[in-house]
Amino acid sequence: MGDMSRRLNIFDALTIKAREVMESRAAKYCKANINNREDANKNIRACEHAGICSATTGIMIRMYDKLARLANIGNDEFTDESVEDTVVDVINYAIILYDVFLEDKANTPVTT
Repeated sequence: MGDMSRRLNIFDALTIKAREVMESRAAKYCKANINNREDANKNIRACEHAGICSATTGIMIRMYDKLARLANIGNDEFTDESVEDTVVDVINYAIILYDVFLEDKANTPVTT
């Protein structure tokens, strides 16, 4: 039987870690102050600028890779990433996906 208190403690720990990872990667990849939203999705949108796919599709591909890694934990001799790190990455990609969705929605002209 699952323990909701334990689950909420895990939630707290993983979301704190996810934020720390998000901030660290923003400093590394965004090349801007963390509060400068203008460049927050520059790296994520690279696939659009290259004409490969939409940013949302690119994010979902990255998420699929992480989920596939979780499915193969113990079978993949080449991974050095922990289950916790992979789950944190999935959390962050979900947040980035939602951010890009909101950004795209805000930039979509309303047609009548």
